[in-house]
Amino acid sequence: MLKPAEIEYMLQDSGAKLVIVTPEHLENAQTAKASHIVAAPDEFNQLLDKAEPAPLGKFDRDTPCLILYTSGSTGSPKGAVHLHDHLPETIERVARKVYELGPDDRIFSSSRLFFAYGLGNSFSFPIGMGCSVILCSERPTPPLIADLFKRHKPTVFFAVPAVFRGLVEYARQGNKLETGSIKFCSPTASATASPSRSAWAAR
Repeated sequence: MLKPAEIEYMLQDSGAKLVIVTPEHLENAQTAKASHIVAAPDEFNQLLDKAEPAPLGKFDRDTPCLILYTSGSTGSPKGAVHLHDHLPETIERVARKVYELGPDDRIFSSSRLFFAYGLGNSFSFPIGMGCSVILCSERPTPPLIADLFKRHKPTVFFAVPAVFRGLVEYARQGNKLETGSIKFCSPTASATASPSRSAWAAR
């Protein structure tokens, strides 16, 4: 969870004037002195109900589309600017040509939407390729992931190596882990150690 000082820094750095928050983050946003705060879902839905169609803004492929902030592990979080051209390019080059995703796929990414990896896996790839996506706001622990596997049967699983190691250990302890629906997995962030790869592949 972002602290008020972190929220305030990102607002000042990006120039953002509006913060949309869920109830559990409302106090931190207020402490950060955001210019305008909209609490979801109630206030946000009220705005949608009153909204009227507006002309599409002018933009091209080189116009900034979004800013994702780094975790700040080496200092203050850094805003990484993504252009409008970046999202369709990653869909075409990665989702279509590498992963070959399609409408029959169900994606689950343990990395959530505030990570670039999670944003691609759980937002732009499903929109671009017509996939279903399994979203979870809770911390992706092995028991939670095992339950999601059982209930939603993803066909594609994205995670960092630590998550794969945790799931392998979870299964070694005798817990049930249903992976039969998964066609392929894609780890990121760092290399997955050979023992973890072998143990996962054996499933």
